[in-house]
Amino acid sequence: MTAAAELTALDAALDRGTRRLLELQRPDGIWVGELESNVTMTAQHLFWNHALGLRTPELDRGIANELMARMRDDGTWSIWFEGPPDLSTSIEAYVALRMCGVDPGPRALAYIRGEGGIPKSRLFTKCFLALLGQWPWQRMVPIPPELVLLPPSSPFSIYDFACWARQTFVALAVAQSLRPVRAIDVDLSAIGAIPGRTRQPGRPNALRRRALREAERWIRERQEADGSWGGIQPPWVWGMIALAALGHGPDDPTLRRAIDGWQGFLVEDGDRLRPEACQSPVWDTGLAVLALRAAGVPADHPQLVKAGAYLLREEVTVKGDWSIRRPDLAPGGWAFEYENDVYPDIDDAAVIALALRELGIGDGAIDRSLDWVVGMQSQNGG
Repeated sequence: MTAAAELTALDAALDRGTRRLLELQRPDGIWVGELESNVTMTAQHLFWNHALGLRTPELDRGIANELMARMRDDGTWSIWFEGPPDLSTSIEAYVALRMCGVDPGPRALAYIRGEGGIPKSRLFTKCFLALLGQWPWQRMVPIPPELVLLPPSSPFSIYDFACWARQTFVALAVAQSLRPVRAIDVDLSAIGAIPGRTRQPGRPNALRRRALREAERWIRERQEADGSWGGIQPPWVWGMIALAALGHGPDDPTLRRAIDGWQGFLVEDGDRLRPEACQSPVWDTGLAVLALRAAGVPADHPQLVKAGAYLLREEVTVKGDWSIRRPDLAPGGWAFEYENDVYPDIDDAAVIALALRELGIGDGAIDRSLDWVVGMQSQNGG
């Protein structure tokens, strides 16, 4: 192939890619693709629906179909696409299938047993199995809810963690202290389950009661407009479990918004059902703008103008928990999800600033974003 022919082929491929990307833009000016994850998200969707009494036969069928479709050829499951077998991922998929009345087969069982079973699994796997009455809550390192009472200036504080980790931390601490159980009628002894009702904690002392009240207030105040916490699965799911453990049902306004909002994260793929771990319209739109500009699409193209207007509307203009560590820093930047008004991300703040610069708009927003990114630099330089 001559150089001219190669260039022609490259140009043709670039043209097809550009036209396809423009076709994928949604009417509101955004680009957003499915954020694929591993099967722990699918299995845990079943677990928390069971814990909250929301399971249906249709839910079980969709989840079972998805889990079987994602199984590796050797009968196990991995963390990432075409990755090696993973114990905790395989345990969660195995348990969910057994709950749905599906036998995953002897190879899945052999792998899990050979790797040490539930005792060798990760903390989150044990927490979900404790919720299902298959592992004792007290056989895990406890996360005391009293930590929510420590001031940000203390040697250890919940504000030492990032947004999603902090919100997961507080909700999980509540669940661990209250030890909720909604047992499943499945024999998992072959993979190391320790069934039977977890010994419930005694009446909490005054400090524990105060911590639980503060943790509940803290969780409620940080729910976002779409019903989520952090726009991502771990704090969202454990936030719901924590509120249920505190005695609240689906009629509770905060819990109701969380349950209803989660429906927007579900992907129905024929007879299969899976949730997204999070959604990233701001991030996806910023990357699409950069790609189209690099491909030669002019900045005043109507679709790029619409995308730029969307990105400008999504600028974070108020302070969130990040300001506890940076009280004098003005807000700015962008988050990745649909409904996040207070928690910008470093990566989104940087990428959207680049995208707006490519479009020749939003100088003020770009400056605020860059100032915020510089102001959020960590002590180690990162």
